[in-house]
Amino acid sequence: MRTAPDSDPIIEPLMYASDYYDESLQQIRFGEVTRDAREFALTTPVLEYTPDQLVVDVPLASPLLDQIFGGGLGERELTYIAAQLGLTGERAELFRSYFEPTPPPAPAPDGDVIEYVGHAAVFARYQGTTFLVDPVLSHSGYPGGAEGRFTYADVPDRIDYLLITHNHQDHMLFETLLRLRHRVGTVLVPRSTNASLVDPGLGRILRTLGFPRVVELDDLDTLPCGSAEVTALPFLGEHGDLRIRTKAGWLLRFGERSVLFAADSTNIAPTMYEKVVEHIGTVDTVFIGMESIGAAASWIYGPLFGEPLDRRTDQSRRLNGSNFEQGKEIVDALDPTEVYIYAMGLESWLGSLMAIDYDESHPAIVDSDALVAYAQSKGRTAKRLYLRETLRL
Repeated sequence: MRTAPDSDPIIEPLMYASDYYDESLQQIRFGEVTRDAREFALTTPVLEYTPDQLVVDVPLASPLLDQIFGGGLGERELTYIAAQLGLTGERAELFRSYFEPTPPPAPAPDGDVIEYVGHAAVFARYQGTTFLVDPVLSHSGYPGGAEGRFTYADVPDRIDYLLITHNHQDHMLFETLLRLRHRVGTVLVPRSTNASLVDPGLGRILRTLGFPRVVELDDLDTLPCGSAEVTALPFLGEHGDLRIRTKAGWLLRFGERSVLFAADSTNIAPTMYEKVVEHIGTVDTVFIGMESIGAAASWIYGPLFGEPLDRRTDQSRRLNGSNFEQGKEIVDALDPTEVYIYAMGLESWLGSLMAIDYDESHPAIVDSDALVAYAQSKGRTAKRLYLRETLRL
């Protein structure tokens, strides 16, 4: 029996146009977040979690969600939205209890900035144009939920460009994306070249979810974005040796400054980076993930195989990021002045998405420590990032 879920392409437009795509099956769960620790996301679905939560039937593309997440709702608007969601009685009252008066917006900051805001998320502003990469943001409003963090309350009214590197839940999270949709101008995603069960087109997904402008870039495509420009760079590895091509590192050029968000790229072909440098030149700042021992292939893709993977195959096809030697070769090829390790799952609000328990002996910590030390020994600025940090632009 053929077991590879990447071998048979699917014609996605026909799938979305068929009876198999049924918006009436889509739901949103509303509730109050009171702590970082939450139930694990990759588990058996349930209908209702606790009496203080609501599961509501609503298409994910519904403009009602933009109205809800846009804030500033009075009693009349909340009553109207509750009725549109089919909520009555105690369920309608519970829905209204989730909302409180929206405080006046903080003065919009100005000036150019790059700000690491947790895991793989980075915010940048250059000459008035705003960028947000791979947002998975912390909630706030509970003890410890905002201290030192970049939360939804810190997101500016307008995100001109939202960039997604690849389709893993710690980089492309519907919970975050739907909350931000009303603020987003353009979404940039890697171009889909091999639509399959394991590699769906992100552009089509996001357009179907109601994002009005989604642009797909292929490797080495460049798009002007205000006074900046964005180039898609090849992203290899980290997907269990499956034929998945809908992934990209994002190179942002801010004037003379170049910044690469390499996400979880694995340097399985060192000569590729040498060829990339021939095309784009060296890079000033590199962000790279180093979860060097990733999950087994069955972690995400197991149910999509035609039959269960045997343990040996499963363990040999892991979702690994670069280890020290691979990361070192990337740094040597790109010759940056700054190296930042990110996307490690260190922040406490990632627990519902990632099952990582780090200590000092964990290979990812050992490898990232070694790369930081190596980069510093060559006179480069280098650091493993955590929580929130403003960087020079």
